[in-house]
Amino acid sequence: MFTPDPVLAAESASNTASRNYAISAGQLSDVLAQFAAASGVQLVFDPAMLTGLSSNGLQGSYTVREGFLRLLAGSSYGLVETGNGSYSLHQAATEGGTVTLPQMTVSAASLKQGTAEEGYRVSNIRAFFF
Repeated sequence: MFTPDPVLAAESASNTASRNYAISAGQLSDVLAQFAAASGVQLVFDPAMLTGLSSNGLQGSYTVREGFLRLLAGSSYGLVETGNGSYSLHQAATEGGTVTLPQMTVSAASLKQGTAEEGYRVSNIRAFFF
């Protein structure tokens, strides 16, 4: 797990604001870790899953989402926003076009007190696949 410096995280008031980045080309896992640290977000992934993949780096002004989109373009990996400025990576698809999502917890809440009707809601999870 790569965790940004708390000072950088505090400076990143909004993940939707554009910032300038100058991240050199290199191994995709290293470039993603550098981008996460520079943007003040937490990115959770296993660097071994990106073995052999490289990146041209990132030069210019981007939001956090735009930066990740650019870095992951063509990699077949997806970004999952897990809330509170945290993200994780997952392979977008396997052979045959099926997608396996990571394990998650879903809580149930009754829509109406005293009835058997239940509603299920997953919040703060956004997935972006490339």
